Formats: sequence, structure tokens, C-alpha cells
Amino acid sequence: MSIDKLALDNFHLSKLTKERDYCGLVQLVKPLLFLSQYDSPRCGPYSIAMALSYWLPKFNENKIGDVVAKEMTYHFRDNGILNGTTFPKGIKKYLQKYNFNNMSFKNSEFELLKRFIWAGVPCITLSARKNNIWRQHYNVAVAFDDSQEKIYFNDSKVKYKKNNRPGNLVLDYGQFLSQWNKAGYYLLKKWFLPVFPLVLSKTTHS
Repeated sequence: MSIDKLALDNFHLSKLTKERDYCGLVQLVKPLLFLSQYDSPRCGPYSIAMALSYWLPKFNENKIGDVVAKEMTYHFRDNGILNGTTFPKGIKKYLQKYNFNNMSFKNSEFELLKRFIWAGVPCITLSARKNNIWRQHYNVAVAFDDSQEKIYFNDSKVKYKKNNRPGNLVLDYGQFLSQWNKAGYYLLKKWFLPVFPLVLSKTTHS
């Protein structure tokens, strides 16, 4: 599968160390494909599918989230209390298979997450959502706005509504940081994984 040219042309890892020169809304150069997990407990596989589709437009011709779930390791299906649980190791191993970055960050700085988005990279994040009990949840960060202190996501669990803003979920910085800090029951707090092709990152886009 070939890499999308528009995504590639706007991919610059040099921005990770470059002096900030952005203001207002910063977002990926094109909308991320939205996929709904419906009632299935498969936010991990669906987040992978959405993030990869940014770079590989043909990926979701036959690799929707349910298919990704069946192909993954460290993803539990029909397994009692662990049903639907995806360990970060499973996400890393799946991305490695496609020669994509599989290095994640834990207890990381919010600024680093924002810089990857500025560099043109969708980022899978893990956070804790409270619905009677704390549940771990993956989604894909696609934009942020320092002036409004808001961060935007493609979230396979949230219903998609067509509008002019990025993604289908927006959180205030404070709300996101609170949930992000509780990820993995604090063992994986502030975890995220930037999804980008490794071969290209070692050449002209390094």
C-alpha cells in the first residue's frame, strides 16, 4: 500500500525540536477517517485502523477495526472481565508489522504530544473514562488549540456528527489531562503513541 502524498508532504519530524511558531488551531492536513466501534469493546483496534488510514488510504478497504482485532496479539476477545482489553504491546506489535513507529511515550509532557500533531502525525492516546467505574479508552488525537485550550480526537466510541471542527470529540485541556493522567490505573499515565511510517522518517522527513 502506498503512502498518501498529502500526508507525506506535511510530515516533518524536525518540528519536534523547532521553535514553536503556531497559534490558534493546529490540525492534521486532512481529516482522519472515522470508524465506529458501535457497542464492541474494541477502541484499540479501531484507533489503529483510523490512524493507519491517514497514511494508507487503502488500508480500510479490508482492514476495519474488527479485522484488526482478530489479527492482533495482546487483545482479548470473549475473555470475561478482560473482554475487549488491548494492551499497548499489542498496538506496538501491530504497527511494527506495517513498518510504522512502535515507540510509545509514558508519563510524557503534553507539549510533546502537541508537537507530534504539529509535525503531521496522528497520535493514539490512552485515558481513563468514568462510567460507574474507571474504564481505559484509546482514541486518536488529531488537533489542538492553545488559544481555546482544547484538544480534538477521532473517537470510535463517540457518535460522529458532521461539522467544521476536527474529529468528533473535543475536550478542554484540563479535562483531557485529568483523564490522561489516570491511564492504565496510573501505571500508563500520559501514554501515547505517534503513528508514522518508519522508512520515510529516516530519509527526507527526519
